[in-house]
Amino acid sequence: MTISIRKLTIVDLDAVDKLMKYNSKTLGFLPKEALRDYLEKGYTLGAKNDDGKLIGYLLHAANPKYFRIAHLCVAEGFTEQGIARRLIDELKKLATSQKFISFVRFCLSRSLTRTEVLSEIDELFPGIATEYKPLQELDLQKYCSPLDLKETEQNHFLIPIRSGYATSLFDRQKAASDMFVQKPNVLLRWDNVYYRAKTHHHTIKATARLLWYESGSEAGQIIAISCLEAVKTGTAKTLFKQFKKFGVLEWKDIFDMCNGDPGKEIMALKFSHTFLFRKPVSLDAMRSVFSRHETSLVLQSPSKIPTEIFYELFQMGYPAQP
Repeated sequence: MTISIRKLTIVDLDAVDKLMKYNSKTLGFLPKEALRDYLEKGYTLGAKNDDGKLIGYLLHAANPKYFRIAHLCVAEGFTEQGIARRLIDELKKLATSQKFISFVRFCLSRSLTRTEVLSEIDELFPGIATEYKPLQELDLQKYCSPLDLKETEQNHFLIPIRSGYATSLFDRQKAASDMFVQKPNVLLRWDNVYYRAKTHHHTIKATARLLWYESGSEAGQIIAISCLEAVKTGTAKTLFKQFKKFGVLEWKDIFDMCNGDPGKEIMALKFSHTFLFRKPVSLDAMRSVFSRHETSLVLQSPSKIPTEIFYELFQMGYPAQP
């Protein structure tokens, strides 16, 4: 089979969109209009087989100093044929500077040791693991999110979030199709902010992993995982001004949260590297895990959870695939 690598055009929009959606739970979701923008600017490389079927693509952005890889996707069944390497090699040819960024982001949804991660990377993309060896544990974990890097010193928190906000922040496909079509840039950000009342702000400390518990529905569930970057407290007006470009809330939402008092102190959680669970963890399953570890389950406010409980919940969210 012959595989050709070339720059894609707007004609390929539907094929890129289809392949992206199929892998969106691990790759992340981009609205179709965002894909259109990449294609129209010539920032998309593709791999096609003899039949002209798209079996891989790479989205990138460029500035005078480096090329940044936004998405790198290879279709199921074609992941061990060197397609990712060929796409990156083609991108290197386009680079106008020797400062080409050499990192590729891998999506590993398992609990692995550092040695296991490097071995996995080397198997997926031979030769590139040497770029990852110098990374600190937390950086390595982020480059391979939603990876749970074993034996890493970090805290774990369970964060309750109302159903409406959960849809806005995490259900990118639904948000892109309805409530945020006017703000597609919100969906493209890797970093985000969630505002809430100033409670337990001394307990929640970065750097940490967050498990998002969607409440406000008949049966709550853990739906996503993120990396906590910072916790900020301050007046509603100050925090909104500082983080206006992040998050999905407008000033009206913040104003209502602080009961019409812009001087009231609230809390902002700045987080990144968010991935939806492949299988949401139900409230009943959560109760079973916490009970087995003889630990109280707190759902009304943010709570710190033991590492062993986080590990179990993570495994349930990303069950082993056949």
